[in-house]
Amino acid sequence: MTTDPPAYLTSVLGDPPIAGQPRGRWLVTAIDIEEHRLRWDITDPLHALGTQADTLAQRNDRHRIRSRIELTLAELRDDPPVRSIGAVRR
Repeated sequence: MTTDPPAYLTSVLGDPPIAGQPRGRWLVTAIDIEEHRLRWDITDPLHALGTQADTLAQRNDRHRIRSRIELTLAELRDDPPVRSIGAVRR
């Protein structure tokens, strides 16, 4: 999943960070998205959460995942880059 993530994941989460805690946060959220897709049989190749939610349970789950995505993106923005010789990694 992190070596060649599907377009629907990178469209909402961006590319996976190189290492460390940011990569872990990205991966946990990606797994949440994948579980949501499996639970609701979402096969849309472009939209991580599909294009519609048919039931209240699905809408609630979708809202939970969107909140997780927003939190993850905020945490990834706030993480300072890890510096190493000749490169800056996130």
